[in-house]
Amino acid sequence: MAQEDLLEPAGRLFRTCAAALMTIATILVGTLLLVLVIDHIARRSLYYGGKPLWVCTLVFVYLTPASAWLTVRLWTGTPTDDRPTLMPLWFIELYGLLSCVGFVAIGITTSSPSFAVSGLGVPLAMLLIRRTVRRAAERDRAI
Repeated sequence: MAQEDLLEPAGRLFRTCAAALMTIATILVGTLLLVLVIDHIARRSLYYGGKPLWVCTLVFVYLTPASAWLTVRLWTGTPTDDRPTLMPLWFIELYGLLSCVGFVAIGITTSSPSFAVSGLGVPLAMLLIRRTVRRAAERDRAI
């Protein structure tokens, strides 16, 4: 399967199942964010056992609106403007960039460069999605 084939439209059944699962994921992520924020307030600390719990909270601050946005887009079935994706390309690229930075930072702070390298596959693909979309559009124009 070519990478461009992943950008083909999904059927109604697939989209409905994905929307239902994303609804559950959004509720779960939102609940976890709420629990983390309440915990920070109750303990009056951003750390837990000397570890920076605020980093985890920031991840959930990003994931909650992202999953909510994706859930709404899946239920309505509307892709972004002139794009075959449900999320704007800049959003996917931003998440890929943040993930790359996170994997590298963890690899450096834990002295485990193999961890950083092993986790960069998906984030790098997210950074290159614009190229993949462009190639798919060129392929469709050529047909």
